[in-house]
Amino acid sequence: MLALFQDFGSNMSLKIHFLDFHLNFFPDNCGQVSDEHGERFHQNIANMGKQYQGNWTTAMWTHYCWMLIRDAPFVHYKRQAKINRKSEAD
Repeated sequence: MLALFQDFGSNMSLKIHFLDFHLNFFPDNCGQVSDEHGERFHQNIANMGKQYQGNWTTAMWTHYCWMLIRDAPFVHYKRQAKINRKSEAD
């Protein structure tokens, strides 16, 4: 559906409102978490909209995803990846 909006050349704000519409379907027990998430989402998108001047680009969404990953708390995993010893010998 978003691809159709892009084909029509619609404004990015329409897409943002469409995505934000789905925040209404959170369960009632999410409470403040969903409100905080929505506020943060709108603040981040407003800042990114200013930076990218409202253009719908993959670079903008990539930047947004990396921003979310960067702001997420560090997760320490118990299991480590196995090192391929054969490739180190080459």
